[in-house]
Amino acid sequence: MTKLYYKFSRTLFTFLGTLILLFWFIPESQAQTYCIPIYDYGCSYGDDISNVTLEGESVILNNSTTACSASAYQDYTSLAHPDLAPGNTYTISISTGYSSPSFEDVRAWIDYNNNGIFEATETIANTNGNGMDQGTVSYDFTVPAGTPAGDYRLRVRLVYSSSSIDPCTSEFYGETEDYTVSVISLSPCSGMPSAGTTIADFDVCPLSAFTISTLNASAPAAGLDSKWQSSPEGANNWTDIAGAISVNYTVTAGITAATDYRYIRTCTNSNLSDTSDVLSVTLSPGTSCYCDPVYNWGCGIGAQVDGVTTTFGLTNISNTGTGCNELDATGYTDFSASHSASAAHSTQMTVKVDVANYAGGVKVWIDWNQNGIFEPSELIGESTSTISPGNFYQTNESESNGG
Repeated sequence: MTKLYYKFSRTLFTFLGTLILLFWFIPESQAQTYCIPIYDYGCSYGDDISNVTLEGESVILNNSTTACSASAYQDYTSLAHPDLAPGNTYTISISTGYSSPSFEDVRAWIDYNNNGIFEATETIANTNGNGMDQGTVSYDFTVPAGTPAGDYRLRVRLVYSSSSIDPCTSEFYGETEDYTVSVISLSPCSGMPSAGTTIADFDVCPLSAFTISTLNASAPAAGLDSKWQSSPEGANNWTDIAGAISVNYTVTAGITAATDYRYIRTCTNSNLSDTSDVLSVTLSPGTSCYCDPVYNWGCGIGAQVDGVTTTFGLTNISNTGTGCNELDATGYTDFSASHSASAAHSTQMTVKVDVANYAGGVKVWIDWNQNGIFEPSELIGESTSTISPGNFYQTNESESNGG
């Protein structure tokens, strides 16, 4: 709803010696002014929004931010505007880079009535105090039928440990980001729709998010149903992907096996349907896909891995006094090119981890199947409590699965 303000104008007319005062009002439109949320400490301790993804009919918003925004508020309303159709359902995904995401909560609104207020009925996502699990949460929402075409404000607000997030009030920790979505008007579909042509085949690392797309598909229309399907590579055993209706779809959870995808569009008015060609997504070599662990403060003020030593191998690792990686203070260093161990199949070896600077817990994995993922079954040792600085953790003698 647009607020109306009025300009006062006055004109004097003289007619036959009589003074006439003429007044009139001219309506003037003014854009909404939204509240700017306030934080005491904001995202300076890592309580940030690291990604917001929303896929419209043909426009995708995928905003990854790595730095804490000024005052913990960022206006991203000039970025891509996802195009949403009244009555259709879409998925918004929100991520945080905080090291303990289960303590973070998030809520999102769309100001559907354009009154400058994010009302409870306009909520499209809400953790409700349940935290953000592994760091990413996704919610489906439906644009109310009859919503007029136009641009609308989307607000995403993250607050540390809150079950009732308000769009405006002062909080201690967190971050807020604003975006724009565009609600579009649709004409009825007719005839044969087009599912378009998928992008070229590609490969990805296991469990890494990626986006599949089809090009030159029919424009959005009333009565046009769309969906992505997936199948194990080459199996031709197709399954609908829940919520995947846009020509661009992000597979946020990634895959662990090669997978085929195709896009289908059906005009319910003509009962005609078209299916795209098949897009194959395969896996990159696992050894090129290891994740880099992320820390809020690294090892500069926390516990440090001060050395790793193996014993009972054919060759052993002896890498001591490593301290903190001061080059970038990320808390991660790759020594795989300069330090390695080997062992005969089914023999025993141990791994010793030195701890420095601060007490910390230790876990040790070996990627036996070399798929790029450190799986629970590949955990070879875990400390039962924190290790004091100057002490070490040593695994039990573990069986080697390979040479």
